[in-house]
Amino acid sequence: MKRLLFITLISVVMLASGFALPAFAQEQQEIPFLIDGLPVIFDVQPVIQNGRTLVPFRATAEALSVKVTWDSST
Repeated sequence: MKRLLFITLISVVMLASGFALPAFAQEQQEIPFLIDGLPVIFDVQPVIQNGRTLVPFRATAEALSVKVTWDSST
């Protein structure tokens, strides 16, 4: 009887922990980013860290028709 109770308890714990995993997966959310109503496509997706939204600068600047260059010597 104790063995059956133990197996049942272990099964319930495993099932309950499996249902909790999708809640953690929802933390990574898609952040829409629009300029003049048009979506901007990023190679690296925007993220929210410490309550601030971080977006890649180059893609944002180029969507605004700003020329971006890289000078590796400086």
